[in-house]
Amino acid sequence: MDSFGFGQKGPAQKDSKPKKGESLLAGNLENINRRLKLNEEKTNLLSRKFELMEQNFVNFQRKNDALTKSTNEELTEFRKELEEIKEVLIKIKDDMKKVAKKQETDALKKYLQLWNPVQFATREDVLMMIERRINEKK
Repeated sequence: MDSFGFGQKGPAQKDSKPKKGESLLAGNLENINRRLKLNEEKTNLLSRKFELMEQNFVNFQRKNDALTKSTNEELTEFRKELEEIKEVLIKIKDDMKKVAKKQETDALKKYLQLWNPVQFATREDVLMMIERRINEKK
């Protein structure tokens, strides 16, 4: 026997029947080889999933950037419109200050009712009345 416990047969002299230790070693190697292949497949699958996730993230980021840009443009437009509305409201406010108040219109109404301009005579009417009086006295 040699130091490994396999006897003194050389590599050229193989037994036709494998020994128990050799079959156990071969089985372990097959098991390790099978596990290695499974791990390689899992690694490849995880790598593909990671690439897919990375691509999805890039697509999401592009869509998100486009949406952010669109939202910012809309917000800028809303701000411009709001400023225009504020300017119009300021003009309306200034115009409303120039409009007569209810008290003022009520005072004018009272004066008009007091004077009753509908019953005023025109110059022509007065001249005609004077002429008529003069003609009546003659």
